[in-house]
Amino acid sequence: MSRILYIDPIGGVAGDMLCAALLDAGLNEQKWRHTLDSLMWSEDVEIVRSQVMRGVFAASHINIRPELDALSSQDKQSQTVHHNHNIGHGGHGGHVHGSHSHTHTSVSPLVNQPTLHNNSTIYTNGPQPTPWSNHHRGFTDISDLISASPLPAKVQDMAIQVFRVLGEAEATIHGSTLEDIHFHEVGAVDSILDIVAFCLGVHMLKIDTILAGSVPLSSGQIHTAHGPTPLPAPATLRILHGWPTVQGHPNHEQVTPTGAAILKALAIHSSFPSMTPLADGYGAGTRNPTAYANLLRVCIGTTIGKETTIDRHTVDEIIEIQANIDDMSAELLSPLLDHLLSSGAVDATLTPILMKKGRVGHLCTILTTSEHKESVLKTLFTHSTTFGCRFSHKQRAILDRTWDTVKCHLGTARVKIGYLGNTVHQISIEFEDALALATEHDKSLTEVIPLIQHAHQTQFPTRYNTGTIA
Repeated sequence: MSRILYIDPIGGVAGDMLCAALLDAGLNEQKWRHTLDSLMWSEDVEIVRSQVMRGVFAASHINIRPELDALSSQDKQSQTVHHNHNIGHGGHGGHVHGSHSHTHTSVSPLVNQPTLHNNSTIYTNGPQPTPWSNHHRGFTDISDLISASPLPAKVQDMAIQVFRVLGEAEATIHGSTLEDIHFHEVGAVDSILDIVAFCLGVHMLKIDTILAGSVPLSSGQIHTAHGPTPLPAPATLRILHGWPTVQGHPNHEQVTPTGAAILKALAIHSSFPSMTPLADGYGAGTRNPTAYANLLRVCIGTTIGKETTIDRHTVDEIIEIQANIDDMSAELLSPLLDHLLSSGAVDATLTPILMKKGRVGHLCTILTTSEHKESVLKTLFTHSTTFGCRFSHKQRAILDRTWDTVKCHLGTARVKIGYLGNTVHQISIEFEDALALATEHDKSLTEVIPLIQHAHQTQFPTRYNTGTIA
């Protein structure tokens, strides 16, 4: 049996929320902290864990912040005020230093529960974020930092893959390259630790497959290192191409670029899978809005024999439409296929056939969904000479799929991954992308396709080394 991690983005997704949810689900915090303590970062870091309320749900929250001793006097005053707002509440804390480390593990009660202080009842809303100094690191810097760490090789590969997804999105948006782009918010050690700590937690929990649901994206505006930025944040939106979303709450960044990159790089979109649940946990965001519960839920379970949905190909309904055409000019046949595909056909083919009285014709076969059936039929009657057609409802079995965006010196191209369960069965370079690069650089497809293939193997080695989608 394999182990599944299902991520349910109830209120959104962020790196700290994911880490907190794993801890809440029973991740061995002492061993997790001990491994993180061994990392030789340049900043002095404190990881504080608290128990908070988000709506009516109790959840874990973590705050990765500069250690108090390393702050400026002004920041120390801010931190002191922060602690005064949480009088009576301890927290799990871990310190990571460049030369030494130590942890403390006091237990914190539920924040947002009443606490007696000076004979009065006070309410607290959980920890608040601490601004970091302006750390700008490039992808190579971060990759080298992770590769030089004592983390297990699989954790390193997973973390670097997340940063690659993040870096490629940022580079595209800012008209730069992966090598030249410098991260802003995610360049500080807190965001690096978000990603590394989550990947470490997944490894420690012996997770084989990560699945996740649709994420909420909101409208509005936030302020970032680049100034006023629309929601969803451009990097978040770019990363989530192909990932199903639902409408979020206005002016709330419910999905961060870090959270989006973790899902895109490591997870498969899915509804709640068939599995035997073993543990669940809730990770809270820092804000506590009244409109929704700002948290995500994780569930850890095992597959149910061979009956689990992720061990099977996807089966869905498809409509097959067929028409015999024998009186249409040959040069009009190719445009007919283009029109059919544009109108919503999943696929369309023409097969030469010999009809009655020895007439030569073509069998037009179209696959479409019930949603696009009428549009496809209208297109068939408009752009062909047929007087009628026949159709039938059928089932089809298909591999699940995801897309990798590959960067080579010629540009970017997509690679389609077909998988069954968590095993890769097909890897296919998107022909149109390869053709566009070949045309742009006046090269043949036989030159360009191997370049894309090599770049994909380099940037996504787990697709080839283990044969798994995770």
